[in-house]
Amino acid sequence: MLKISQILFILDPIIIGLFLLLSQQDYLGVVLRDSNSLKYFEFGVIPLSIAIFYLSGAYDEPIVTNLRSSISNALLSFGILVALFLFTAYVFRISPYFPRLVIGPWMLSTVGGLILSRVSLDYLARWRRQHGFGWVSIVLTGQPGACTALADHINSNPHYGLRIKTIASDPCATHPSIQCLPLEALAAVVEEHQITKIVVCAELGYQSYMESIFTLLSQYPVSIQYAPDISKYPVLGLNISRLGSQPLIDLTTCPLDGKAQFIKWMEDKILSAMILVLISPIMVLVAIIIKVTSPGPVFFIQPRHGMYGQPISVIKFRSMYHSPPSATQTTEPEADAPEVAVSAHADAALVAKAETKLIPDEFVQATPNDPRVTKFGRFMRRTSIDELPQFINVIKGDMSIVGPRPHAPKHNHDFIKRVDYLMRRHYVKPGITGLAQINGARGETRDTIAMKKRIEYDLEYLRSWSLWLDLQIIVTTVFKGFVNRQP
Repeated sequence: MLKISQILFILDPIIIGLFLLLSQQDYLGVVLRDSNSLKYFEFGVIPLSIAIFYLSGAYDEPIVTNLRSSISNALLSFGILVALFLFTAYVFRISPYFPRLVIGPWMLSTVGGLILSRVSLDYLARWRRQHGFGWVSIVLTGQPGACTALADHINSNPHYGLRIKTIASDPCATHPSIQCLPLEALAAVVEEHQITKIVVCAELGYQSYMESIFTLLSQYPVSIQYAPDISKYPVLGLNISRLGSQPLIDLTTCPLDGKAQFIKWMEDKILSAMILVLISPIMVLVAIIIKVTSPGPVFFIQPRHGMYGQPISVIKFRSMYHSPPSATQTTEPEADAPEVAVSAHADAALVAKAETKLIPDEFVQATPNDPRVTKFGRFMRRTSIDELPQFINVIKGDMSIVGPRPHAPKHNHDFIKRVDYLMRRHYVKPGITGLAQINGARGETRDTIAMKKRIEYDLEYLRSWSLWLDLQIIVTTVFKGFVNRQP
């Protein structure tokens, strides 16, 4: 039987293509009569929709796990499709075939179809479960504590469709609602109840136990899965990868896999190009005002740590009076960067970079009424206009639109031993805005507590990244992230 995600993979392009044809038929009175090229264009929407929905993660998560998330991902993917559709229609000069009387009904009917299909399938899946269909019986085995924790998680999420038949462990796990049997009874349980899936719950490196399970079940066609107990480890971005034929478990690496990295790269390039076109008149005006109101260059280049702690040069509009750099002052202080340092547990390679690269002799943060800030510079810093040139950094590939804000090397050096896992934020490119900024963790950071709060937001962003989250942060930044009280 097809999974719900597989059904949607087939159903979505049919809904999108069919409603486009029907919307145009209502407008023109006949489908595809006027142009062969139009026919090819419309049918091209189907493979394009499949690619966009797949790359956007619309089919990654089972619909019964989170219906709201499934609907949100589908609507976001359709929004991207509509934008590309209209742009392509304009470029190839066939947009007259798609006026508002076609696009409007198409968008409304497709949105309704995407939502209705997911709600219906979710209801069907839940109905089948309530009537005893669609459940998978499993057996947990391994360390008692890990088995009990996973059993509680499964029981509290019945939409997973899993029923725990028993726990087989030595010593027996204590659970109020699940029977526990000794490990030697595992094979008998598998045979008697026709179990098809075994989940081993154990700490990393529990190899001898895994070998005993394989030996015990060697005569049974069961699926054996491993649920590692990682509660004792500061894991970020758990992934399974391969080095040739050798499987690898990634514990502390970039949480964005290859597909997610491609989506974020497309997001950065497309949105940055569009934004730069829109704000170019503002940037020209700001550059003129800077030149007129204070002598010196228009831009200020700041050394920062980028992805994996590599040095990058961040571009800003100059907001302070210009003076030749001295032996002790090599950078203009940035109010958004904190008075900082990293963790004793951070990756050794990243800590080494932070301690040896780009560390100025002195770094003085901007303070309220700082005499170094020009009058217009104060306005730019309060409205974040001085950050606009960083979209050039995004085009260059040094930064992303959304991500942890880039810290000054001196800040990272100062806080490395006081803030746990600070350098983990460098597993992705730094951003112009981020989850910390829209939640108020921005501006001058005076103490370790404030820095820890910022890092918590940054790591939460890495753990929960999605294209939808990025777009939410961008929209929130537009409405409440620009104006701030930083000096």
